[in-house]
Amino acid sequence: MVFWDIHDAGIIIDYSIPVAIPSFNREVKLVEQSLATLSFYGWNMKKVFIFLDETHTRVNGTSEKTAYRKHLRASGYGEVTLLPGGACLMTQYHRIFSFFSGQKVIILSDTVPGIVWRRHQTHLTTEPLPSALLYRVVSVMFCVIAEKMWNIWSLGPCKAARNLQPGHISQKCGLLDGNFFGIDLKFKDAPTLCISNFTTDVELTLRMWTRDGGFARMLGVSALHQYRQTGGHCANNKAVHKRMVATDKAIRRLGNLYPGLLTFVPLKRISEAGMKYRFLPKGAAPLLLAGTYTKRGRPCENGCRAKSVADRVRKHRKLKKVIVAMKMQTKYTYASLTLGCC
Repeated sequence: MVFWDIHDAGIIIDYSIPVAIPSFNREVKLVEQSLATLSFYGWNMKKVFIFLDETHTRVNGTSEKTAYRKHLRASGYGEVTLLPGGACLMTQYHRIFSFFSGQKVIILSDTVPGIVWRRHQTHLTTEPLPSALLYRVVSVMFCVIAEKMWNIWSLGPCKAARNLQPGHISQKCGLLDGNFFGIDLKFKDAPTLCISNFTTDVELTLRMWTRDGGFARMLGVSALHQYRQTGGHCANNKAVHKRMVATDKAIRRLGNLYPGLLTFVPLKRISEAGMKYRFLPKGAAPLLLAGTYTKRGRPCENGCRAKSVADRVRKHRKLKKVIVAMKMQTKYTYASLTLGCC
């Protein structure tokens, strides 16, 4: 059913929501990707907080905080706040949840080059989310979880257009996207993550669903992200096979802790960046957010994008020329046959 309209003038847009970004050894990509994305959507840089491992010293003797501060100021992002985080992603999350206790916060990956959405329900195409809509999406999703008495929401975890569902706000148990999610810590603290740094998003998903009884995911909008990039907390484990074994072990443990929500699938075919699990079907039917999906537009021959009016006019003009040529050819053939008979 249609739940809301994203263009509704009655939606109260909250411009005070802060953004927390856990980061490690990626100040260049942070500026080029995530901060550039926030700038495109007009986010207030005074509300952006970068959590760092301040105890880390690089090979050249420069501290993590000094390297970040120097590059951020040189790139025009001096208003961004740097805060002490931790030496691993779980610790980073704990520091973020503790620092923003009692308020709402958006948590964003440090390597998000853009945010896309799929509007058309039949055509497999994505396009950048308009700059005026991110604040509206965030405000609507916080309203959704407030009405449902939940405490967390996320954008869609899938990146491919065929896996995005236009306008759908999912109420089913599925992976929360760690690249862009919002959490309301006004009334409840976030759960403690303790299983593995390789499965933080899966563990957070399971613990939040078990505690709150649900959450919301905007499946038509997705934060772009390439997994296992250079830098970051998990890059220290250079042995891919060792990391995959540790990930499988963590997934098995989570499956044992939450047998009604997650199952380990040992034969699942995945890439080196994937995980062998499947969420079990739980939750209600999706809600629809009007203004974020459409059925308009005729498909082109390849069926991947809507055909414009100009495209249709050109096609019909070309078709008319073909019909005229066929008529002339038929007339010429008939005349030749008539003369031949005579």
